[in-house]
Amino acid sequence: MGKYDLATNLFEYTAKYVKACGKRSILETNVITRADTCGLKYVPKLGSDIASFSQGPLAKLFTKLDKATNYDDFTVLAHEIDFFQGSDAVKKNLIAKYIERYNKINYEYCLKNSHKPEEIIKNIFAKDLTPNEAKELCAKYKLILEEVDFETYVKKLIEQVKKDYGLEFLNIEARFRAKLSSGLGGNAGMSTNLDFMNIIYQNSPLNRVKFFNLVMHELKHAEQAALALAVNKDAYINALAQRARRIPQNAKYSITQLEKYYDKYFGEELIANIKAKYGTISEDSPLYKRGMDYIACTKNYENVGENFTETAFKQYKQQVNEKEAYYVSEQAVELYYLLKHII
Repeated sequence: MGKYDLATNLFEYTAKYVKACGKRSILETNVITRADTCGLKYVPKLGSDIASFSQGPLAKLFTKLDKATNYDDFTVLAHEIDFFQGSDAVKKNLIAKYIERYNKINYEYCLKNSHKPEEIIKNIFAKDLTPNEAKELCAKYKLILEEVDFETYVKKLIEQVKKDYGLEFLNIEARFRAKLSSGLGGNAGMSTNLDFMNIIYQNSPLNRVKFFNLVMHELKHAEQAALALAVNKDAYINALAQRARRIPQNAKYSITQLEKYYDKYFGEELIANIKAKYGTISEDSPLYKRGMDYIACTKNYENVGENFTETAFKQYKQQVNEKEAYYVSEQAVELYYLLKHII
């Protein structure tokens, strides 16, 4: 049978099948249901050879987005979308859905919980404010939110948050650099020496809220370091040195060399300012215990690293320093939506 005859026969059989189904067009036909072929000879077992799109990475991401309801969910998803290997169109769709879901859930949470500004501020800064004092502080943050330029916005935010943590004596430089990713996560990092903060970002509609919480998160770490220095400067510097020596490129240095490196950054003026903030701390006080907990956490600190997974993130968050800082992050997100959309 020639190619022409084969094509003609196929066309005729197809036309007959369409008519038999009561259709006028092939486009109107339904998908043929899979026949039960298990008992037939020479038929391979199906299942392992079939790729189910509904269980693929993309479908799982969309399912996670639909179910995302809290800070942890969105943090994990931001990383997973960053590393998702897909077309630009697919990734744009994922990002758009993430942004829509993030704004919707956080806005609805604010409406539902209706926490008072003074309650949230106390949770972040451990400051007992009257309703009027809280209103005045909120007005300052609302003014910062109106800043058009993003980098200026972050710089102003750092200065205000420093004051509210009682860390105005720290001279923290904001260092900005671009992040080659979806821009959903954003990243910030407080230097161990308390003299600069890395702001790693890409243009994103969520930059304002993400860095509102990231600045508060990182300055919480600065406050933790200040208390650790106030409680036992030598023990804290030793913890930093031991932590640094676990990094491969620092293995050539001794603990003593690393201690000397850190010690020069925590000079007399800084320590005097920290002592003035905390005063004399009794060894039987809760404040002293907190400072020692920070030192122990610093010494044994485990980072998530490049292999970010949901399990690794949960473990990372359980460390004392991170547990407190992430609690601040969650409260900061609520404060942002409260300031931006409700009060």
